[in-house]
Amino acid sequence: MSPIQWALTFITYAVLCVLLWKGRAPERLAGIALLIAQMGTPLIAHITVNGFRVGVAALSLMLTTSLVLLALTGRRWWLIAAAGVQLIALASWGYQLIDPYAQIWGAVSFRMVVWMELMALAVFGLFEARMAPYARRGA
Repeated sequence: MSPIQWALTFITYAVLCVLLWKGRAPERLAGIALLIAQMGTPLIAHITVNGFRVGVAALSLMLTTSLVLLALTGRRWWLIAAAGVQLIALASWGYQLIDPYAQIWGAVSFRMVVWMELMALAVFGLFEARMAPYARRGA
């Protein structure tokens, strides 16, 4: 891994730890889904069909579904944004299915940027959970 990848991995785990530690119920559930996606990716990356990483794409679909359900049931606007950002990442998998000769590393880099956007939204979600009056009145 490059130094940038190490830094991004460190940022990811730091954000996820704080999300699970300081977040309220919606943040913790989102943190669990994000943690499963982060830790599960290397474990299932080898599952491919004709070069298409079916396992990782399925994990991306799981994360999208989790964030959409949390956005629909939770009272946090950051979850709506996170679900939208993750939906963009999921759409990139669809593009790769349509055009298997697409620039694969470009798609991977794009997904890394989207992941960092999710981490930034998670940090904002912590502030929302702690500061917003509507977030303090319950979960």
